[in-house]
Amino acid sequence: MRRLAQYYVPAADEVYRLQSGNDPECQLFQYVARQGHYAAKGGSQQGIYCIAPSGVLLASINSTEAGPVARTLQQGLEEWNKLPKARRLLPQ
Repeated sequence: MRRLAQYYVPAADEVYRLQSGNDPECQLFQYVARQGHYAAKGGSQQGIYCIAPSGVLLASINSTEAGPVARTLQQGLEEWNKLPKARRLLPQ
């Protein structure tokens, strides 16, 4: 987990605000969360999301168990490495 965590910039926020707000930060979260592990289920969108600075979802999960979280971080890193440089950052 420590090895994988070095490749990420961790961030935390209150999910209710993110999934119900209307500001640009909330809109970005809602856009990403709709592609993640709760895509078709609705309800809370809490969890762990691996997201490129461009907003591209790399991997997601809602778990507190080390094994599944580590696999998700590994998947996110693999997806990041496959992502073309042009899709890693926003143009502005």
